[in-house]
Amino acid sequence: MTTWIFPIEDFAALWYAPAADRMLYPLEYLSRFSHMNELLAHRAEVRREWSEQGRLDMDEAEKLTRARQILVAPEAWTEVNGFGQDGAIRFTAARHANHCATAEQSADGERVRLRLTAAEKLTAATAAALPKSPPGTQPPVRFHQADLAPQDPTLVTYSNARTPRDRYRQLRRQPCTSAGTIHLFAGPRDTQGAPQIPATTLEWHDRPGGRYLESGKTTRTIRPGTPRAITEHLTRYLAEILAARADDRFGAYPY
Repeated sequence: MTTWIFPIEDFAALWYAPAADRMLYPLEYLSRFSHMNELLAHRAEVRREWSEQGRLDMDEAEKLTRARQILVAPEAWTEVNGFGQDGAIRFTAARHANHCATAEQSADGERVRLRLTAAEKLTAATAAALPKSPPGTQPPVRFHQADLAPQDPTLVTYSNARTPRDRYRQLRRQPCTSAGTIHLFAGPRDTQGAPQIPATTLEWHDRPGGRYLESGKTTRTIRPGTPRAITEHLTRYLAEILAARADDRFGAYPY
């Protein structure tokens, strides 16, 4: 594994190019330069410094270029966006062929840690981006999406029993020390303007009783959360993405 740590302004200088005209999501960036000439001069200086003409040898320069290329054009990637006790959590991991690249912004937004590692590390690296927390102690609960819709105000009921929607809202209203969303996407990033639809989404909630994960579309499941549970969930959907890419590349055979 190779790691670089950049000030956010320097990372932006290395990131922006014709194929990457927006900051890598969910990272956030606002330039400290007020004049375009100053900004362009700084970016040129940073790009020279982080090249073979600057501080890197040929192997290091190739690795840095590779990490950026993976983030720009991945086979699959994850996004982690949320908050913890130290501040915002902004992380993304992408893979292509034999490598995985990750980018993590510091809680204060001032630095970006960029890493290049093995492709199979994507799901575990994503799980590791969350703050440490013990798993929750309550058993899993499930809610049908149809039961979570607001009740028809024209209906008259005579029961004081709590509805599934009431129980779900009570769970979601519990205070959290950390919470956020994990998305897994299939490449490419550039969809020609079409919306990016995640292959799967996980929400995490770190409550006083521990961490819980929430997932599902037609049925919402809330269960105790561990790094292994996150990794296994993402790995299952990632395998489907990679299998679909293999079918597209070589053709699917029914025999």
